[in-house]
Amino acid sequence: NFDDWTFESMKKVGSTFEIYRMVPPGKVAFAFCPRAKKTMPGPGDETEDEAGVYEFAVSEDYDVEEIQWEGDDGEELFGSLRSKFGGPGGITHANRLIVSTRAGLDEEIRLRPRTKADEPVVPKKKNMKQEWTLKNSVFAAYVQDTRKHVKLAFESDYGRSKARKHEKKMQDLDEKEIFRRSLLEGFPIIKNVFRHYAAAYTTEVWSLGVNAWNQFISDINVIEEGGDGDGAAAAAAVNNKVFNRVEADLIFVSACATGRKTLSRHEFLDAICQVAASKYIKFRPKGKDEKRAMLGEAVKMLSERNIENGAERDTEVDFREKFLYNKRADKIYRDQKQELLKVFKKFSGKEDKPGEAKTMSLGEYLDMLEESGLDTRATERSVKLAFVRSKETVLDETDPKSKSRQLKFVEFLESIGRLAAILWREEGGMDFLGWLQDVIAELVKTVRKKASLAAAAAAVMASSRDLST
Repeated sequence: NFDDWTFESMKKVGSTFEIYRMVPPGKVAFAFCPRAKKTMPGPGDETEDEAGVYEFAVSEDYDVEEIQWEGDDGEELFGSLRSKFGGPGGITHANRLIVSTRAGLDEEIRLRPRTKADEPVVPKKKNMKQEWTLKNSVFAAYVQDTRKHVKLAFESDYGRSKARKHEKKMQDLDEKEIFRRSLLEGFPIIKNVFRHYAAAYTTEVWSLGVNAWNQFISDINVIEEGGDGDGAAAAAAVNNKVFNRVEADLIFVSACATGRKTLSRHEFLDAICQVAASKYIKFRPKGKDEKRAMLGEAVKMLSERNIENGAERDTEVDFREKFLYNKRADKIYRDQKQELLKVFKKFSGKEDKPGEAKTMSLGEYLDMLEESGLDTRATERSVKLAFVRSKETVLDETDPKSKSRQLKFVEFLESIGRLAAILWREEGGMDFLGWLQDVIAELVKTVRKKASLAAAAAAVMASSRDLST
């Protein structure tokens, strides 16, 4: 942990692997990474484009400590590990040892680590203002959509999707490369489109139902002329071999898992591939000399011509950078952070197991808005969108441990900002920061009201005891 979790190759000595490092005094955490699924990158080769699958292990010969991501100690030992590998993932434990300061003179050591006692004392300047950065804000713990993190999410979805079967059928290596790259390049938009339609048009906001699918197909304008009708018009569309509503319905059913009538995110990825194949390969008019389009090219055309131009979605990164990631908004959050923690604790934990960190479900979120009165000032659709869009990009949405359907505290903070933006756009009167303060004030009243009622009840009980005495 003292060198930002930099990889160091170990040397094989007999049947073991060893490495010798100078270690500063204090508490030190470390773990082993066999890297069974990826080749270890050499010095200077570690880039965002080379996101690997990291498999961490610990040794029973040393103290083993469960990783605590929260708190000063956890942040000191493991904070950089979270940011470097895009979240805890499968990393749950690390070895720990306490290194004491060496006593006495060791002639063999010419260079010694500086201890805290040796550090020069720098007088503090009065009114010294620390420059605001995202790393020292209330949103520091939020896992951002870096290229590396989005690529890991894509690889997770692609590995579970039927889309990989298309790649297996391809004989040409170039065709395989174009297909996978086209999906990866379109994935940031595809995942945001999925979030929007699932939340806006489906009762169960975390999966995409048939109504949401039909709306998506209409918006991206893939239905050919005459293919959106029924009866004779639909039959004519089939005979004319154009992409029609029947074809879209068949794709939806094919992409759904057996026995289900909604699409998860990785199933939506497969549905996109099928639409691209039907629209730009199966029903594409071809001349005698026209080369058959590859599936990768078809996916790229569908993304650029149809999805990017027609599908509804939110540019989540733009919203955060424009409204939340700045000094003034951060101060508003920071001033009320302890009160907001009370609000979060009051309306969270129902879907968590004993011992798990508290998270807030959509039901608890709606209960909070109802008690605060904010539910009457925003539509249920816009509230659901604010909730869903505040969620980090989860690598594996099928894993219950990922808590892909609940908000952590830092995600809850973002959802407050999104609620403020909704009221600002619909009601006006104040700027965004004014609405942010107003929404926070209404939420804080829910815990203060409870405290007032408890104090009143205690006063009544005390008065009753006095009367009985």
